[in-house]
Order: sequence, then C-alpha cells, then structure tokens
Amino acid sequence: MSWNNNATGYASSNGSTGNETIYVNVASGSLTINVAAGYTTPSIRTAGASVSVVSGQVTTTITAKDVATGVIIGGARVYLYADGTSGPLSDGTVIFNDLTDSTTGQVTDTRALAFDQPVAGWIRRGSSSPLYQTAAISATIDSGSGLNLTVQMIPDE
Repeated sequence: MSWNNNATGYASSNGSTGNETIYVNVASGSLTINVAAGYTTPSIRTAGASVSVVSGQVTTTITAKDVATGVIIGGARVYLYADGTSGPLSDGTVIFNDLTDSTTGQVTDTRALAFDQPVAGWIRRGSSSPLYQTAAISATIDSGSGLNLTVQMIPDE
C-alpha cells in the first residue's frame, strides 16, 4: 500500500485507541505501507496482521515519446539498473525491466533510497511496429524527490 498524505487529527502513535490514521482490519497476513518522501508516517492499528512501514519512498517514472510527434509510446522495453557503487543500491540492481503502459507511455517504480542513486539503461521498441531505435538512459534518482524522465525516441522504420 502506498501512503502519500499528511493526515492530521489522528492518534500520534500506534495502538488500539480507535483513532489511528490507518486501521488494518485483518487478523492475519502481512501488509507493507510505503510512505512517500516528504509525508508523515501514519499511526496504525491492526486486528492482528503484521504491518511494516517503509518511509521515504520516492517514485521513478520513465516516459517514452516519439521525438518528432511527441506522441507517447506504449510497449517500449525499459531496462534501468543501479549504476556504480556511489548509490545505496548494489551496482547492477535492476530497477526496471518492463514495458511502457499503452495509455501513458510510462513505467514507474517506488522505493526508499538513503541517498541519491545513479542509474543507467536503455529503452527500445523493436518487436512490433512502429519500431524505434534504442535510446540510452543515464540519470540520477534523487532520494528526496525521485526521478521523472521523458525519453525522446527516434522511429526506426
């Protein structure tokens, strides 16, 4: 579950007052609550499920667009990985190996990073028409604000 809210007026700590920000009304199982960077960690009440909270989540969004028309490109393969040893992720950790959405032309990932993470990779669409040339990606995910990157792709037909 993702949490991107600064709710006020609720219990300030976890417990069973009935006034916690989130009530997990499940007696067993587990739930991870990902708190976006810059938002308050909610107080939590649970009926028995195991709840873990990961704070400081940031979102990485890659958008594919046609360089000439600006039209989004769905079905493009995005491969993005942690580049080098200067970030909190191990070198080579895969962040994306997904296809862009046909409606938005995007892939997204949300995770907590202790400090900025350099990334590298590529995006391509080569298995169905219209085809696009491979485009390199080199950027840094900011540990406080994430990364929102648009990649302009060149047609290859």
